Amino acid sequence: MRSVDEIGNRQVYSPATITTMFISNFPDGTRKEIIKRIFSKYGDISDVYMATKKGLNRRNFAFVRFRGVEDVARLEAFLQGLKCTGSMLEVNMAKFERNEAIKIIRVIRDIC
Repeated sequence: MRSVDEIGNRQVYSPATITTMFISNFPDGTRKEIIKRIFSKYGDISDVYMATKKGLNRRNFAFVRFRGVEDVARLEAFLQGLKCTGSMLEVNMAKFERNEAIKIIRVIRDIC
């Protein structure tokens, strides 16, 4: 069941209806707009966050947030095998929600 409220002419999604995917292995210099364009074909994008520093494995990473996903496993399966300028993207369901992920990113920045 989706938790969506109508306010005026727009729909407002509760955090329970936001699905966050963790994306890695895209080339240096990839812009947020490119990531958004690739993933917008597969659902309604709420937000894209691209880290400014690489992860502990020295790879670029980003979080793509989708609104109103009804079947998360199906979405994750559809996103497998996507490429960004020739590089095979690694896509997984995010292990943490946004606030938790921000804390982890800050720890990574402090380490690097």
